[in-house]
Amino acid sequence: MRLLPFSGFLYSKQLMLIVVAAILVMILDSSFVRLGSNLTFPSKIIVFNIFLTATIVNNIVLFKLIYSFYKKPSEYMLQSKYFFVGILSVQILFFILLFSLDIQTLIFSKYPSSILTILIYLNFITSFILLSINLHRLFKWLEKNKNKIIFLYFCAFLIFVSHIIIGLVYLQNEIHKKPIMIEYLPPRLLFASIYNVHPELTALLAISYDLTSIVSFILIWITTILLLYKYSKKLGKIKFWTLMILPLIYFLLRYEIIIYYLIGYTFNFYDFLKATTLDSFVSYNMINLIFSASQQIGAILFGSVFWIIANKIHELNLKRYLTLISIGIIFLYGSNEIYTLALVANPPFGILTISYMVLGTYLVLLGLFNTASYISKNNKIRKEIYLHVEEEFKLLKNLGISQMESEMEKRYKKILSKVSDQEDISRDDFEEENLKEIIQQAVDEIAKKK
Repeated sequence: MRLLPFSGFLYSKQLMLIVVAAILVMILDSSFVRLGSNLTFPSKIIVFNIFLTATIVNNIVLFKLIYSFYKKPSEYMLQSKYFFVGILSVQILFFILLFSLDIQTLIFSKYPSSILTILIYLNFITSFILLSINLHRLFKWLEKNKNKIIFLYFCAFLIFVSHIIIGLVYLQNEIHKKPIMIEYLPPRLLFASIYNVHPELTALLAISYDLTSIVSFILIWITTILLLYKYSKKLGKIKFWTLMILPLIYFLLRYEIIIYYLIGYTFNFYDFLKATTLDSFVSYNMINLIFSASQQIGAILFGSVFWIIANKIHELNLKRYLTLISIGIIFLYGSNEIYTLALVANPPFGILTISYMVLGTYLVLLGLFNTASYISKNNKIRKEIYLHVEEEFKLLKNLGISQMESEMEKRYKKILSKVSDQEDISRDDFEEENLKEIIQQAVDEIAKKK
């Protein structure tokens, strides 16, 4: 697939198709065990391979897009190319193993659970490492500049890291119950098998996984509101808050225990439909599909923030990095679904959904780091950002200033190491407190010239 120049690519149907295709794969892959309960095993294999093909195409297109950044390497991209090679290698290994599993399913109608375990560990550990790097970078920026938006993103990603760890333990616990070779089971038997071994541990892990998901979701939901609040004047406060609150309600409806604590009794949406006779128009499968999409709908809202900022920026390189963050957040929060995978079905529906987690964490890392680095090194783009007073541009300004302070501190420390042996230069001039004072003076001077 030939990519258009990025200036056209950003607004083209091609990029929109990638995101929509990924969202559809995540929604259908994470709910197809229920949706396809009436299909035969060969039909399910065909559907799984359609999802697999779409996922591979999405990966190829996005990696081609990222690779195009390196055709004209610059200082702020050099530190990222090693991650590119590493993540590309992880994704290639993932799909090789998945092909092996798929071929065994096609030929023998079963596959070894060990391959599925490796695929899960490969995704979760890689995502954990990338998110930890993101957290380290956000923490460094917070040290330099106490910004509430950066703090909220830090907290949301921190909770998401614990969410990943709990999810990995939960999946390992479920796979441990299964036989060495995973054969096809009808959906009824598949769902019944969840509760056969250690139901207390399963319930504890499930509750912990749900709670971390809810907390992380709410934190980034609050961050999104703060960044988009200025649009409440244009839309009107009623429309704005309706658009903001509906995704949260939609998301929380998945968790009956939350509704119980809020209103005092358990609410089952399908029972509600029966009571209102709407079930004759809306099938049970359709309800499952609707509620399966709540993660992805929220993810689109969260990612839209950086998409909106990108559309307001005239500088081409910064558009690229902000768009990467947007897609990354959509993939990261959209892939946050493991319960279908925990069924350990054949074919392995659910595995393609979590594959977007690695891509999401990588795109967020790449986009955030290069956005901050680019702003810190580009005086022209800093001036453009300073002209805007909106909250989202304050975020960019704080990212750039924090990164600038970090880079200046590194340079001063290099100077310190070079002059430490010279008697005519006082070492006290380069002590930590003096360094911070010098850096702050430089930052203040830049702010005055905006």
